[in-house]
Amino acid sequence: MYDRNMEYLEKYYPETYKEIKDYNLDDRNYEKYKLIENKDKSLNIIINNKMYLHSRYNPIKEAKIWIEGITLENEDSIIILGLGLGYYLQDLVEKFKGKKIIIIEPEIHIFYKSIKMKDYSRYISDDNIVFIINHDKYTVRSLIEHYIKNRKIKNIYFAHLPSYNNMYEEYISDLYKQIRSLVKLMEGNLYTEIISSKRWVYNILRNIKFIPKNSIVDKVKDIIKNVPIIIISAGPSLENNIHLLNKVKEKAIIIAVGSAVNILEKNNIQPNIILAIDGNKAEGNIFKNAKNHNPLLIYDNVIYYESLLDYSGPKMWLTLKSDKYMDRFCEKLEIKSNKFLTGGSVANLALDFGKWVEATYIIFLGQDLCYTKEKLYADGAVHQEHIENKDKYIIEKDIYGKEVYTKSAFLNFKSWFEDYVNYNKLNKGIFNCTEGGLPILGVPNISFQEVIDNYLIKEYNIEEKMNYLHEIQANISMEAYEELICKYELELDRCLVLSKERIKLLTELESKCDESNFYKMFDKITEKTNELEEIDFYKDFTDETDKLYRQAIEIGTYNALDQIDDVVKKRERLLLGLKVQYENIDEILEVAVAAINEEEIEELF
Repeated sequence: MYDRNMEYLEKYYPETYKEIKDYNLDDRNYEKYKLIENKDKSLNIIINNKMYLHSRYNPIKEAKIWIEGITLENEDSIIILGLGLGYYLQDLVEKFKGKKIIIIEPEIHIFYKSIKMKDYSRYISDDNIVFIINHDKYTVRSLIEHYIKNRKIKNIYFAHLPSYNNMYEEYISDLYKQIRSLVKLMEGNLYTEIISSKRWVYNILRNIKFIPKNSIVDKVKDIIKNVPIIIISAGPSLENNIHLLNKVKEKAIIIAVGSAVNILEKNNIQPNIILAIDGNKAEGNIFKNAKNHNPLLIYDNVIYYESLLDYSGPKMWLTLKSDKYMDRFCEKLEIKSNKFLTGGSVANLALDFGKWVEATYIIFLGQDLCYTKEKLYADGAVHQEHIENKDKYIIEKDIYGKEVYTKSAFLNFKSWFEDYVNYNKLNKGIFNCTEGGLPILGVPNISFQEVIDNYLIKEYNIEEKMNYLHEIQANISMEAYEELICKYELELDRCLVLSKERIKLLTELESKCDESNFYKMFDKITEKTNELEEIDFYKDFTDETDKLYRQAIEIGTYNALDQIDDVVKKRERLLLGLKVQYENIDEILEVAVAAINEEEIEELF
């Protein structure tokens, strides 16, 4: 049994297999987790000679009663904390066929004993069942985030074995919070992507002309490697220590994000780098109001298009792991680059950037993540936000134990920082010098003056390094670029023609849902769809832009079709769902045409 389980683990969970194979069954753990026999001859585990993992009398009956208590509404996925000896698993799988089931077992010793006594092979190989074994809550959150991002799970039911509440009370509580926060974040991201997708594709196609003019960011690493980095955000606490920044001009790379650009300028402080990725008009206001164009602007191509027109200083671009729009474009021009991680905040990106350049120290300033003194930004920001209706906000405690107002978006940024620091083990050389705001677990709070006195001692010729970066030119074949753009323009014209023809055919078919040759006519729509989806422009830009919206419509359509028996009404509902999809794609293509022709679309922003 054990050998069979290990064979399947090696195939489907190689890391867990290796961990089990290397596992040292030492005496201490043997004593802590003893396998014993119940009164009914079933097996159980007693922990520290005190607590039983399952019922001492009838663990199978206990498991059945527990499963009966699980009732799903619209959840398509179940997360169970605790595998134990797996008594509940068969009933769970049979009751919830077709649901995604994630089993989290925090203790490898329990899992080890479990696979020695029960055959899990069919569960291990089941695509709908995921085992997460012996991971901390941050890693568990990251793994679940991966499943949500890939739309493998959408609505989640969370449960835990009763005995695990005593064993892992804090772990469960924290994990519940982490997953609730994650679901809110992902729902927000889905909404943002659906709402913002047209804006993003418009910005990319407006900004694409700068690609042969501005270098990609990769060469930066060799120049500023092993230098301290200070990440400046615009939180109100920046007022506490902004005056100290001029003391470290040659001792660290100063990176400004968001509204910090304008705040620093009003205080006569010049950052070395500005990081920008926001596609909204508010981002454009930051650059429209900036008078100092000396810093190096590093941007993602979804940035608000006027920002690049307004900023005349040196520029480089990067790509994000979440940015699928540029992948195939870069591949066609043979552009290879590091892809950066980001959460909902550009400061999240700045942390990943700091790790990438192997900064000796990473220092946060102005990273409040809340409304310190009931305002969002330090003085000098181009836009300010104060608390008005306090009922809309969440109360948390700042680093001094004082209650402050925040909101879920900021808590998601905070969770991202904490997950990233924990996962990458950045427990040394990273400091939160905000001197206010919410704590970031894993990042010690320390005054900026103390960091200057004890860590920012060496000088690095920062000005010389930045001057070198300013001179780096793009290395892209202009001929290949122009050829690709010309190809895209021709393909876009064809996409638009096919899109209009497809909508016309579908509209004509709406009145013929009761006819016997319905599917023969429907095949003509399928032909148009197949041709459209094979065009490179569609695959490179439109398909990715429409993906989440399309998935949301498809889920709604399929759920509705399951409730309808009448054939004609089924056809009508199918066409309705398709029409919404096709019209959205058509709108995206119209936006793309406007972007390539450099026509303004005010309502997008």
